[in-house]
Amino acid sequence: MVNDLQDTSFAIGGLMARVERLEADVSEIKAGQKEMLRILHNAEGSWKTLVAVGGFGVFLGGVITGTVAFWSDIKNLFAK
Repeated sequence: MVNDLQDTSFAIGGLMARVERLEADVSEIKAGQKEMLRILHNAEGSWKTLVAVGGFGVFLGGVITGTVAFWSDIKNLFAK
C-alpha cells in the first residue's frame, strides 16, 4: 500500500514536471509568434511590391512563351 502511494506520488511529480516544461514551451512559442507578427506588421507594403513584380514576370514569361509557340506553329503551317 505504501509502495503504491509512493509510485503514484512519483508519477504525479513526473507529470507535473512535464506540464511545467510544456508551459515553458508554450510561452516560448507565443513569444515567437509575437515576434513574427511584429516583423509582418513592419513589412507593410514591400511584400505587395514583390508580389506585383513576380506576377508581372510570370505574365511576361507567359506572353513570350505563347508568342514563340504561336509563331512556331504559323511557320510550320506555311512550311508544308
